[in-house]
Amino acid sequence: MNISGRLAVWCCCFALFISGVVWSALFYDLKVSFLKDAIEVGSFIATIVAAGVAVVTLTAWRKQWEYSAAQDALKRLHSALDNLSCAPSYLKAFACWKLCLGKNNPGDLIKMYETLEDQLHNELKQASKDYFSALQDVHLHFDKHELVEFLTDRQLLSDKITASSKEIMNACSLPTATYEVVWALATLHGSSLQGLIYQASQQVEEMRKQQLRKK
Repeated sequence: MNISGRLAVWCCCFALFISGVVWSALFYDLKVSFLKDAIEVGSFIATIVAAGVAVVTLTAWRKQWEYSAAQDALKRLHSALDNLSCAPSYLKAFACWKLCLGKNNPGDLIKMYETLEDQLHNELKQASKDYFSALQDVHLHFDKHELVEFLTDRQLLSDKITASSKEIMNACSLPTATYEVVWALATLHGSSLQGLIYQASQQVEEMRKQQLRKK
C-alpha cells in the first residue's frame, strides 16, 4: 500500500476515533441525565410511599391508643363502682350514730357507732373520689347520651347520698324515732343507691364487651 493509501486509512481510523469520542460523550451525558432523573423520580415516589405508610401507621396507633385508653377508663370506672358498695353500709352506720346521739345512749355505744361511721365515711370518700376521676375519663371517650342517667353527671352520686343522709338525719331527730324505723329508712335508701350503682356497673361492663367485639 502506498503512502496515500496508508494516509487515507489513518485518516479514516482517526475519524472513527473522533466520532467514537463525540458520540460516547453524548451518550454518557444522556445516560447520566437519565439516571439522575430516575433517581429523583424514585426518591419522590419513595417519599410519597413513606408518608402514606406514616399516616396509616399513625392512624392505626391512634386508634389503638384510643381503644386502650377507653378500656382503661371503663375498667377503672367499673372498679370504682364496686368500691361504692360501701355507701349503703355508710348510711346505716350514719343512721345509728345520729339516733344514738339523739337518744342520749351510753358513751361507749355512741363512740362505737361514731368510729364505724367515720371509717365508712372515709372509705366512701375515697371511693367517690376514684369514681369521679374514672367517670371524667369515660366522658372523654364516650358521649353522655350513651350512658345511663347515673353516669351522665358525677354530681348525681353526691346529691343522692346527701339527700339520703338529710332524710335519715331528719328522721332521727323526731321524738318518735326508733331503731327499727331509722334502720328501715337507711336500708331503703341504701338499696335504692345500690340499685343505681349496680345498673351503672352493668352498663359499663356491657360497654367494655361492645368495644372488644368492635376490635
